[in-house]
Amino acid sequence: MRESKESAEITETDLVIIEALQLSPRATWARIGSATDVDPTTAARRWRRLAESGMAWITAYQVSHAQRPLRAGFVDITCHPEAVRRVADELASWPAVASVERTTAAAQLFCLTLAESLSDLDDLVHRNVAEIPGVTGTSVRIATRPYREGSEWLVRALSGAQRAQLTDGSPAKPTTRDLLPEEQSIAMPLGIDGRRSSAEIAAALGYPEALVRRRISRLVRDRVLRFRCDVSHVLAGWPVIAQLRLRVPGDRLDTIGKALATLPQTRLCLATTGAENLLVQVWLRSPDEVADLEHTITRRFPEVSVGCRDITLRAVKRMGRLLDDRGRNIGYVPVASWSASARA
Repeated sequence: MRESKESAEITETDLVIIEALQLSPRATWARIGSATDVDPTTAARRWRRLAESGMAWITAYQVSHAQRPLRAGFVDITCHPEAVRRVADELASWPAVASVERTTAAAQLFCLTLAESLSDLDDLVHRNVAEIPGVTGTSVRIATRPYREGSEWLVRALSGAQRAQLTDGSPAKPTTRDLLPEEQSIAMPLGIDGRRSSAEIAAALGYPEALVRRRISRLVRDRVLRFRCDVSHVLAGWPVIAQLRLRVPGDRLDTIGKALATLPQTRLCLATTGAENLLVQVWLRSPDEVADLEHTITRRFPEVSVGCRDITLRAVKRMGRLLDDRGRNIGYVPVASWSASARA
């Protein structure tokens, strides 16, 4: 990938546009311009540069719901040292392994996996992952209660008043249905580019544009797809990704989980199985902020103890997006949950 000085930088104006799209990923450029005081044509041009250079992107993926509760497993994988990179690259090619990171932990790889059931998760981890040459061990924690996920994190470049112009102020309603068969072909191009227009999708599929527009509106209205604007953490100024695994008394888990989810550094916060029952992943400016954050947490909540703290050496994949060593988008593997029965 060739770089110019311009394409290698994310500016303050870029961050303003990125946050606007984090809040309203398919908003018109006119609406974004009105909320951010950036000329709509300029905003569109800057976003195109960010997307084409891989510095920022919008993904759409199907969400879990009460009738179809996907099982999210956070998997620690140990490998022979010489196999770490190869195993990470292999896992990154699997649709059911949504995210892959190489870390400082004793288990060199940390992955987010998605499965249709607990038995499917067992099949994915303890048969398929475990059988990859070079893998020496696996352990999995099941996500039991989310407090914040990556799609809710903001770069915080906008004022409160600007944010209010891009949101309707009402809480998000959970979806209660799956993709309909006729929506599948439209969901795929939106996964690649969440801002792809109805006209472009209609032309590619040979459908009437009005039909595609109605179906996209229905997907957005029913919240069947989650639209997520992501950014290169390195180029945006948060080069350090850290994970804290906390031990929290059961009767305090919700209170503390919800509180830590509001920290501006927090990208991911959820309850998990295991003795370390709260996982917090944060984006930081430098490694020394890990100790500062840990001190802040334990001072505010003395009943919390830190089981382990690790730093990501390299983010290989994030929610289907393959990343280079600077956190830029260089490819896409559509996210799909693992079903052993479908592979029998």
